[in-house]
Amino acid sequence: MMGDVVAYSRLMASDEDDTHARMMQIQHAVIEQAVEVHSGKVVKYVGDGFLAIFSKPEDALAAAIEIQNALVQEAVGFPPERRIIYRIALNVSQIIIDQNDVFGDGVNVTARLQAHAEPGDIVMTTEFTRLAAQALGNIRPVDLGELQLKNIDRPVHAAAIRIGSLRNLTTPAPLRTTDPRPSIAVLPFRRAGTSHSDTIVADAIVEEVVHGLSAAHGLIVISRSSTRRYRGQQPDLAVIAKELNVRYVLTGGVQRQGERLRIVTELTEADTGLMIRHDRFDGEEGELFQLQEQIAVAVMRTIAPEIMEWELRRSMRKRPQHLSAYELVLQALEHLYRLGRDSHAEAGRLLRAAIEIDPEYPPANTYMAYWHIFRVGEGWSDDPAADAREASRVAQKAIERDPRDGLALAMHGHVHSFLLRDFESARAILDRAIDVAPNCAMAWTMSSVTRGYLGDGAAAVAQAETGLRLSPLDGHAFWFEGQLAQAHYIKGDFTAAVAWARRAAAQNPSAMFNLRVLAASLSALGQGEGARRVAQEIVARNPGFALSTYEKFCPFTGQIRRDWLDRLRAAGLPEHPRQAEQGAQLDEEAAS
Repeated sequence: MMGDVVAYSRLMASDEDDTHARMMQIQHAVIEQAVEVHSGKVVKYVGDGFLAIFSKPEDALAAAIEIQNALVQEAVGFPPERRIIYRIALNVSQIIIDQNDVFGDGVNVTARLQAHAEPGDIVMTTEFTRLAAQALGNIRPVDLGELQLKNIDRPVHAAAIRIGSLRNLTTPAPLRTTDPRPSIAVLPFRRAGTSHSDTIVADAIVEEVVHGLSAAHGLIVISRSSTRRYRGQQPDLAVIAKELNVRYVLTGGVQRQGERLRIVTELTEADTGLMIRHDRFDGEEGELFQLQEQIAVAVMRTIAPEIMEWELRRSMRKRPQHLSAYELVLQALEHLYRLGRDSHAEAGRLLRAAIEIDPEYPPANTYMAYWHIFRVGEGWSDDPAADAREASRVAQKAIERDPRDGLALAMHGHVHSFLLRDFESARAILDRAIDVAPNCAMAWTMSSVTRGYLGDGAAAVAQAETGLRLSPLDGHAFWFEGQLAQAHYIKGDFTAAVAWARRAAAQNPSAMFNLRVLAASLSALGQGEGARRVAQEIVARNPGFALSTYEKFCPFTGQIRRDWLDRLRAAGLPEHPRQAEQGAQLDEEAAS
């Protein structure tokens, strides 16, 4: 059994002493007592979670239900933002016992599984459910289907027990919305004082935050004109969320001590009342403009991806046959950016399923174009020309549905540039993408790539820097950083190119385009040994790689192209596929 507290960081940030005292009480009077009564043992507490072991699944099940029911009684006496709620996971597995700890694959699976439980629920593996069937009695678990757990290389079939009273306590009926994208409202910030200057400060920061969130593609942001009427109120977030038809609410406050300002923000999921994130910013009143920008950037880089991660978790808890096109696209992106053959194939399957459900859904077609781009760029395509045609077709389809979709335009422009070598058309399409969506990070970065292909290194760097600054996808920042590395290479700043390429590789070592930038840049700096190590990594990850094949779709032009290919050769990348196979064979023999 593994349990974890929902929104623990928010609880500690709100009232550290009270939260700690109540946690200790729950651990001793609820968790340990229930585990002991049912013949189990608490192995350890890890931060806000715990790990316990039992001899029989029916004992673990009884203890879990007892714990969750006890927490209902504990939670009733507190407002929603102060309730301590657990997610619990149950699994059956062989374990390794070492002194006072336990280890094993089953422990790892249980740890990942509990993240898929709704607050207050119990989630179980299929094997556990089977063995505890008699103890379940009249309880009918909800089948969650096969879940893809983080860092677990196989799907895990699971079911959940909905603890009714706790679910009613914490989870109001879901909001109805006609748009599948997550929606958020930024309410007027609270002010410690009543002076006109405090009002100006609070309003200015909200303005910047709304503007920053608007840069996040795939997120609906309610206008300030719709939220101003809540100024000065003690907001009931559930009521406001229903009135504005939003899934998330961002609240905040401005505190003053002399010339010092402290701004706090809180992101809450409306249909559970759970606080997802709590942030604090400090600065001088004279630094207001810098502080506004700092908060806006933080919002783009943390709040937006936090929401998308939350949305992904919501989709992963649903059975596959119940997923919408929007949820399938979310899951596809999780696989697409891993840049592995198997994950790429799974991303394609999910995107095709999304298009089958809703052929006209623009993001599904947009990201299918991206899928074809990656397929060629990572060297997995058997027919790059066919992939180029299909990428162009689905990108055009997305634009026809929404001619002002900046992301779709950016993808269409990149298809013209990277796959079709029609750089002038690409530049015109990408300029249009920036015009209609000036806060679309992908538009700026893909425009940077095209400027680089044409040899304009200075413009490529400037646009890639803008794209990186706007990018709300922290988990996928390697793509923006890798393209900035390439822009620095084009500009001739090989030291900066190496720095950014290494930074991107630290996040995602599988990205072939970035490893090529790193190898060529190291060659340009005369660091032959380092370049050769990177080349070996490229061949190890893609044994079929050969320069004779790659140069057919290498998009650079003129002298930049010639130097690029020469530097990759100098790094030791094989000229022909047979040479690559021989190299891999020699490596195996050497290892033997």
